[in-house]
Amino acid sequence: MKIGLSAPFERRQSDRGTATGSVGSAITSRLLVALLLKALLEMGLLVFLASLTTSLTFPPGLRGAIDRATSMEVRGWAFNEATPRDAVTVQIFLDGQLLASVRADAPRPDLVRAGVASSPHHGFAFSLEGAALLPGEHRVEVFALHFAPGGNRVLIPLSTSPRSFSVER
Repeated sequence: MKIGLSAPFERRQSDRGTATGSVGSAITSRLLVALLLKALLEMGLLVFLASLTTSLTFPPGLRGAIDRATSMEVRGWAFNEATPRDAVTVQIFLDGQLLASVRADAPRPDLVRAGVASSPHHGFAFSLEGAALLPGEHRVEVFALHFAPGGNRVLIPLSTSPRSFSVER
């Protein structure tokens, strides 16, 4: 003989479903939305920090060029828009080896005429006459020396590819 009682905490078939299920699914949906928003905010923060770090480490206003690279000299210019009155220090590499560090403070009135800089003192020239170059092909690369946050030094290339010249026998 069955008495119509059920064990405590036992759910009857008719109790299952809508009320408890919809509350649980609403909580799950809210939690999912909160987690997605948190992830988006974290990604936005990471992008912001990466952009800030990149712009401080590699200043977008740093420009320059190698105008001439021969067996006699390396000549060009370097300019930092963030510090327009300061001379940029450049490092000259010959065949992958550091040859010299010089300040780009030589007069270059053509830079003012071209609208690149407000003052003409952003040129550099380095003589290779005493370098005792061996005959053959040589590569010159020039990098601007930038002092990044934390005391780090970063070399930023002034051209996208090295300049080459030959020394005759």
